[in-house]
Amino acid sequence: MEYENNPQEITADEKRLGFELLVLEAYGFPWQTIPPLSDVTVVMKRMSPFDIIVKSKLDGVFIYVHKRYGKDGARKKLDEIRPEWWPMANPTTDASTAIARCQSGHINAPYAKDIISVEYKTRAA
Repeated sequence: MEYENNPQEITADEKRLGFELLVLEAYGFPWQTIPPLSDVTVVMKRMSPFDIIVKSKLDGVFIYVHKRYGKDGARKKLDEIRPEWWPMANPTTDASTAIARCQSGHINAPYAKDIISVEYKTRAA
């Protein structure tokens, strides 16, 4: 599946920085139910088994966002909720900045402490 806000072209600079074109399983926003989370081809950089930098498009501008896959630990019945993708920092138009922020531990999401990380799955595009 392709979402309009997830460009599927990878640049030479993105490749140099370690970005890949992969199918990311169960991708979408935490509050998103329509369309449901589904497998999506994205340009992304793996930062950890739970964290990625993903290339998106917002208002016609390419942005890079640090996201973490996990469950909302603030909920009481964790076995009844699915893991989702949570933005961990403000987006930036510069891939190197997004990577540096993630590597330095920069997180400005107030809910970050409640996220119980879950390993994400990818496959070749």
